[in-house]
Amino acid sequence: YARIELHLLAIDRAMLADDHPRALELAQGEALRAPEAPWQPLLLHAEGLAHAELARQERVAGGTGATRAAEARRCLRAAIAHANFPPRERLKAELELTDLLLTLGELDEAAEHLSAARKLESDEGAQQVLLSVHAWRLARARGAVRTELERAGEELRAAFGSFLEQWSRTPQREGGIGFLQLGWRRLVVSEVLDMELTLSGAEAAFGRLLEAQTLGSAARARAASVPTLAELRAE
Repeated sequence: YARIELHLLAIDRAMLADDHPRALELAQGEALRAPEAPWQPLLLHAEGLAHAELARQERVAGGTGATRAAEARRCLRAAIAHANFPPRERLKAELELTDLLLTLGELDEAAEHLSAARKLESDEGAQQVLLSVHAWRLARARGAVRTELERAGEELRAAFGSFLEQWSRTPQREGGIGFLQLGWRRLVVSEVLDMELTLSGAEAAFGRLLEAQTLGSAARARAASVPTLAELRAE
């Protein structure tokens, strides 16, 4: 088990460094492949996530990412279906698959996996926030009526409050903490801004942006408070 733990750690480091080809290479390592091994779904999960990130990069570069996306779906589904997959990791995989399907515009399947994710309990703040983010994305993509959008928006606002609280508790360190370095955190801020622009207008969205900006390392070092629009206009 020590060997597989070190191997999974190496995959995580590659993913954090945005070296997705290396993460994929490690996840596909034949030496650790064993269909009945308890770590097999963890490798499938890592492989699927690496494929998903590479698919996104291909789409940004103007390609379809179709082959990568298909492999990501295959791996993530296989991991979710595996009997040895821990519930905590299963929730992450369900959310990652939901994210991919929303990106691809496959809304009915995205809704199925979002529903499955909601049934999995978690005490991790990140997962709870992402449930609300993807619920908003799904409602927007489906062209939901105003009342449904407002319901999803209220859920997302509450989740954003928890997100900001988590951010405020992150210990400061020299050189900054780089809180928004991780893609999922940038996604949260982006979708909250989209939600406020859609439901409440530009001023509300700008207010959310100020809330996030005030938690940046430089602002926290100066103990800056969240400015109001009136204060900014007066300067």
